[in-house]
Amino acid sequence: MLEKADQRAKVAILLMCSSGIRVGAIPSLKLGNLEEIEKYNIYKLTVYENEDEEYITYCTPECIKAIDSYLGKDDQ
Repeated sequence: MLEKADQRAKVAILLMCSSGIRVGAIPSLKLGNLEEIEKYNIYKLTVYENEDEEYITYCTPECIKAIDSYLGKDDQ
């Protein structure tokens, strides 16, 4: 799937696989819901922020690389 996916779909796939979030949670994510933990090269994600279902999860370095590339952070 990752080989055939465009950059945006790749981020969605890796988010779901590495953090366990549901596809329905992706549209509600904002940049402020991502907190980089440099020591481990991961992102801490706050899912469903300010809702009863709010929870914290983490994504892998591979997912971080895809997110940063999508956001244009890897060009810096």
